[in-house]
Amino acid sequence: MFSQAWRQKPVRVLSNINVRRDTGVGNSSALYFAAGITPVGPENTEEFWPLARRFTDALPAQRSRRALQFAAKAMTQAVLQGLDVKGAQQFLSQGMPFEVIISNIGRLNFDGRLGDLHLRSVWGMSLMTGCDDEQIVGVVTLNGQLHMTYTSQTSIPSLLPAIEQLLRGACHMEA
Repeated sequence: MFSQAWRQKPVRVLSNINVRRDTGVGNSSALYFAAGITPVGPENTEEFWPLARRFTDALPAQRSRRALQFAAKAMTQAVLQGLDVKGAQQFLSQGMPFEVIISNIGRLNFDGRLGDLHLRSVWGMSLMTGCDDEQIVGVVTLNGQLHMTYTSQTSIPSLLPAIEQLLRGACHMEA
């Protein structure tokens, strides 16, 4: 369905963790996130919502004060060593090995209005880490509308249609 390689080994799914509330920074603009990685084996038969709950249940340990301090220290040490592109890729592949990033910005807590402007769409995160074969899916909801982005240098053409089918089934919707 997705990638031939994914049929042979577990797919490691990286989930961003918004730590703005935990760090008390409000809505300031910076990269305030940590990450947790949850493997999903090729034999997995979990339904969508139990699988999503498993991802969510795995994140509190990564959100802990100790985990955040460890991650910040590791990142600081790596940067202070003067990473070049190859070093940064090595740091990511060893510290955060993944095949897929699912970044759920979540439900935005405003109606999209700012003065006489009305925001109708917001798109999920889009990034490239430079890791081999990465697949990045960004998700956000504004006013009951789900918006997704998909970023990859080695895209899997069937990935978004499969995700759409999975979401429609999980929400009991017809195409």
